Amino acid sequence: MVKTGAASYVILIVSLFLAVSPNCAFADGDLPPVAPQYAPPPAMPTRATDSNWVNAFTTPMQPPPQQVVPQYQQQGFQPPILPVNPDHATVRLHHEQPQVFQPAIDNTRMDGGITALELKVLGQHDVALVVDRSSSMETPDCPAFNPGGGLWQRALIGFVAPGMMRMGGGMLTRWQFVQQQTMALARQTQQVLPQGLTLVLFSGHYKIFPHVDLQQVPAIFSMNRPGGTTETAKAVASQVDDYFMRRDSSGGRVRPLAIAVITDGMPTNPGALRKLLIQTTMRMRNPHEISITFLQIGTERRGFELLEELDRGLVSEGARFDIVETKPFPQVVHEGLARALVDSITSPR
Repeated sequence: MVKTGAASYVILIVSLFLAVSPNCAFADGDLPPVAPQYAPPPAMPTRATDSNWVNAFTTPMQPPPQQVVPQYQQQGFQPPILPVNPDHATVRLHHEQPQVFQPAIDNTRMDGGITALELKVLGQHDVALVVDRSSSMETPDCPAFNPGGGLWQRALIGFVAPGMMRMGGGMLTRWQFVQQQTMALARQTQQVLPQGLTLVLFSGHYKIFPHVDLQQVPAIFSMNRPGGTTETAKAVASQVDDYFMRRDSSGGRVRPLAIAVITDGMPTNPGALRKLLIQTTMRMRNPHEISITFLQIGTERRGFELLEELDRGLVSEGARFDIVETKPFPQVVHEGLARALVDSITSPR
């Protein structure tokens, strides 16, 4: 009775299945057909309404994602640029032009302890270098000068230079040393003095090279070798007279003149130099028109004594202003030309 009822139940289920799905029959050994999976169509977005109610057939418009601006860009900075590697492709973190860092102009120190502000003041002057090229400038008693060296290196050179010269252990001639100093000055001032420097070489006569830049310095020194006497007054007078001529012809619209006289000893005619300096002050309208700095090369005592007299005694001899500064050789080695010129320009008159 139970077996008959169970068999009847199975037969009933099979019959119902075949009746509902007549196409589902398949032959022995065949796999049943796979029905395609149902994928509902994507819902079409509708216009947003003022109502917050959304039914089952409505997809609200989603607002576009808000762009997140990094904090450093909000403050005006740009992402960093990876350094250039010549062996690999350069990778930039963004496509905008990188911002150039502008240092504070009053606290950035250059070679010789010069600040950017002091260089700017120097750039407001016409700069003339009056360089002694007499025979004694071939004396090899100067230490090597590294224009790119740090302050401690120049301090060390300034400390040992006198001993080296007494022992005859110098590496450079005075002429070579002045060339290095001139190149260092041209490099330091090339941004604030785009017109270049005026270079005057003198012995028994003088030559004037206007608008000299860093690249021209080596050729000028190599084509002009030391020889002859030391006619300092004539060379300085060429620059002083040129200044007064430009001042008078332009109605005073000229920049102040800063002169650096680089010499190793006594001029051939010391009296003519002293007279020229006193007369120059009498033609000046204010004490800031012209400043003259004498920089000693070598350790000749007589030459340094004369320079000290010009620095301290001209006013007592009738000069209207004190326009002269002097720097002994160890100080020149330690500080460099730019520092000496800035000190002369900014010293009280």
